[in-house]
Amino acid sequence: MLAVALAWAGLAAWGCTREGGSSEQRVEGVLVAVESRDITVVETFTLQDADGERWRFHVAAEAVSDPRHPITAAHLRLHMTAVDRLAVTYRVTESGPVAYSVVDLEAG
Repeated sequence: MLAVALAWAGLAAWGCTREGGSSEQRVEGVLVAVESRDITVVETFTLQDADGERWRFHVAAEAVSDPRHPITAAHLRLHMTAVDRLAVTYRVTESGPVAYSVVDLEAG
């Protein structure tokens, strides 16, 4: 019984950590939706990966105020309009995936 419980725990942990045991995960794709309260505050955004899977993210508070690359509604909509390929670094929480960074893969 203990072996079964440990196996399930291991599978659950593996399913939540796609990159070498880290709690941070990454997905690449293009933006297909941005839901916001106003021009700056993002409620959620949706990214579509190369396989057509859609990923809906909430935004971490520290990501909004990141001076290097803040996640604002206006900024994300620019990426969506340009159909830029983006990389989203996120963590899975009880309320779903939370984005900590969004980086333009085609810049630089």
